Amino acid sequence: MAVFPGPTTLASITATDVWLLVAIGVLLIFSLLLSVAETALVRVSRPRAEDLAAEGRRGADALVQLLARPEHVTMVVFLLVACQLVEATLVGIVGNRVLGVAGLILAVAVNVVIVFVVTETAPKTWAVLNPERAALAAARPVRRLEQLLPLRLAARALIGLANVLLPGRGLQQGPFVSSEEELLAVAEVGVEEGVIEEDERALIESIIEFGDTLVREVMVPRPDMVTVRAGFRVADVIEVVLLNGYSRLPVCSGTLDDVVGLAYAKDLMAAERDGNGDAPVASHMRPARFVPETKRVPDMLREMQREKIHMAIVVDEYGGTAGLVTLEDIIEELVGEIADEFDLEVPPVEQLPGGGIRVHGRTSLDEVNDLLHTRFPEGDWDTIGGLLYDRIGHVPSEGESVTLDGWRLTAQRIQGRRIGRVTITPEHPSPEPAVLPPPDEMTAGLRSAPSPPSSPSPGGEHHPVTPIDPDAAPGRVPRGGDAGQVAGIEAIPFGLLVFVVGALLIANLWAVIDAKSAVDAAAREATRSYVESQVEGTAGPSAAADTAVDAGLAALEARGRDPSQATVELTSLEGVGGQVGFTRCARATFTASYQVPALTVPWIGGFGDGFTVTSRHSELVDPFRGGVPGSAEACG
Repeated sequence: MAVFPGPTTLASITATDVWLLVAIGVLLIFSLLLSVAETALVRVSRPRAEDLAAEGRRGADALVQLLARPEHVTMVVFLLVACQLVEATLVGIVGNRVLGVAGLILAVAVNVVIVFVVTETAPKTWAVLNPERAALAAARPVRRLEQLLPLRLAARALIGLANVLLPGRGLQQGPFVSSEEELLAVAEVGVEEGVIEEDERALIESIIEFGDTLVREVMVPRPDMVTVRAGFRVADVIEVVLLNGYSRLPVCSGTLDDVVGLAYAKDLMAAERDGNGDAPVASHMRPARFVPETKRVPDMLREMQREKIHMAIVVDEYGGTAGLVTLEDIIEELVGEIADEFDLEVPPVEQLPGGGIRVHGRTSLDEVNDLLHTRFPEGDWDTIGGLLYDRIGHVPSEGESVTLDGWRLTAQRIQGRRIGRVTITPEHPSPEPAVLPPPDEMTAGLRSAPSPPSSPSPGGEHHPVTPIDPDAAPGRVPRGGDAGQVAGIEAIPFGLLVFVVGALLIANLWAVIDAKSAVDAAAREATRSYVESQVEGTAGPSAAADTAVDAGLAALEARGRDPSQATVELTSLEGVGGQVGFTRCARATFTASYQVPALTVPWIGGFGDGFTVTSRHSELVDPFRGGVPGSAEACG
């Protein structure tokens, strides 16, 4: 008589589940590698990759190609997210198949810990500590993935979708394009970690801001220009040069709007030595270069280098003279104020009691905002004096003031229609005065704000005010030297906690899966023992049931489970089919249950009463002893 197994009520671990677990493991490995690749490609700069390629390092050429197009990083992120989402879905499916809703919840909880530790924290930390090694190792595989057309199209399509959903133009190359803010943030971190000095950070900031600076922002304005008439004698102009200390002077035929050339001190001295001191200066001047006030400073610098000029006349949109710009003005945008032994030291910022400061009226509004950490409004003005003019609405008188964003701006040292100095004080003064940086630190890396031309240098440059360092501004709290502790020592207890919790979750999940496998085997062995005894007719129904229970408990014990925590019983014996007279034509069902501890600690054991894992198994008792074909249909 043949024995045919019937379906079980709760699923046990099948071959499908095993393949799903294998797929989960493979996806975790892929996620780990992609996390390393993502972090490494972001941490290594393109110049460093080119240096590695020049050194002949393996994978460096592929790395240079990847970093040349930032959208490749977006593709890595796309694959990483896809792997993690698919892996999480498969984990939920396996948990639900094995243990139902409880298994789904437990599997998701364990998966969060594993993904966080195995595929995020650990690989990315290693990539941060070994960026070049990780980038070189990941470059070739990522390059091969990038060559797959479906992946490339999918990444580009998702970037386009993100740009459609977000307001504005979006980023064609995705979100992994370095911005100026990111570069400045990297420089700040470099200072905090001691990689670069503060003056180097200031120079980096100046270089970044240099590209957005206009000639109007660095020029000597029209009222501060020193000029001579074209009809002046050479000897008289030399006196002007000696009096003001300039090496070059604009020459006008009438008003300041009629600049006809530039007079060079060395040309004038040579003319006087040759006995031409009474000749008009117009006969010894050189052509002047005219540039618009909206010209970008980097373009102006390249033009001066190419044309070998040191001074240019700046004109406004109407063709009138707006000021002049010198090579020294432009260089000072990068390195700070350049002073010589003839310049008078004029403090760029004066400290006042109560947290206020006093600055020159021509101080850049951006510098004041950086200095006081404020957001004074921008408009058609570039300086703090221009802002005060706009808010007052007329030529201010000495001591006239306005209140703006909690600060009082007061006009001082009025010179005709110009505001010489501006006092900025808080509406609610603090008891401690603002602390200004040392003078040498105040000269690093910011735009200069020229003061009145009190004693110009012999080089002919018109900018005697020292710039201000925003990081040394009053009220700014310096960063401590322990800014990286969270990623170092303080992360160790958190890592240990994550490891312990993850180990406990994995141990308890395995205890449940193992218990489920054990009760499956117990129910199956008990049912088969009962069916075999009934088919052979060696025992009555009661004795066969007792023997089957013992067989089920023995199967549990063989799998390392305590039989005293388990129950095995015959729960159903139902007749099937229409074969009247065959009393053994029935389906026998046995149920096995096991009590799983509430908490299982690896290498120690379980604690507390948890929940019961149950399995049912049924088989058919065939009445045909000779294996007659169709016997299953006869019973079923």
